[in-house]
Amino acid sequence: MLTEKLKYPCSFMGVTHIKAYRQIPGVRLAAVCDAARLPPDGDLSNVAGNIGAAEPLKLDYTQMRATRNFDDLLADPSLDLVDLCVPTAVHPKLAIAALKAGKHVVCEKPLARTAALARDIAAAAESAKGCFMPAMCIRFWPEYAW
Repeated sequence: MLTEKLKYPCSFMGVTHIKAYRQIPGVRLAAVCDAARLPPDGDLSNVAGNIGAAEPLKLDYTQMRATRNFDDLLADPSLDLVDLCVPTAVHPKLAIAALKAGKHVVCEKPLARTAALARDIAAAAESAKGCFMPAMCIRFWPEYAW
């Protein structure tokens, strides 16, 4: 079970990604997974960092699935994409599992701790039904668009 290895709380980067998805027309945040600290009321307002807007974030669990079990996400055919905002050490295992489950995957950087592990992710992506994208978000910032 992958959940046993995923014991990290919803991070600043996870909250940043959620806020970004909310700005994309036609995108619906369908689920959130946090094996360690899924706030029962959806309140992530205390999570802050050094980029993006500082507005508070509260998730409405009546409009999305909230789980502590990553395997639930992989088994759910209604979920198209998995966004991994977890420590680098677990990127390969979770990214490869999500790709094998037929999901599109966005993975925070760095992809892995070693080039060999990054190549393992790339190999899984080559044969996957879904697409894989490293979250190199700076390329989408207006300052870099030109």
